[in-house]
Amino acid sequence: MKFFTADEHYGHTNILKFCKRPFSDIAEMREALISAHNYKVGRGDLTYHVGDMFWRTTGLDEALKILARLNGMHAFVYGNHDELIEAA
Repeated sequence: MKFFTADEHYGHTNILKFCKRPFSDIAEMREALISAHNYKVGRGDLTYHVGDMFWRTTGLDEALKILARLNGMHAFVYGNHDELIEAA
C-alpha cells in the first residue's frame, strides 16, 4: 500500500502550541507519531512524506533513529523546513 503524510515536525517544540497538538512535550509527540505510523503502515508499504518531517534542530543521528523505527519504505518531498533531508 501507499500512504501520504506531512508536517510531522519531529523535534519542533513550538509546533505543540502553534498547532495545539495534544502532547506534553516533543518526546511524547515523537512516540505517538511513531506508534500511529506503525499501526497503519506495514513493513512492505511505501510512505510519502510530503514536507516538514523533521524540524531544523533535529540532528542527523536522531532523524536516522526515528526513520529506522518507522515501518515501510519512505519517499520524501521537500518542504520549507527540510534542510536536514536535503543535506543527507
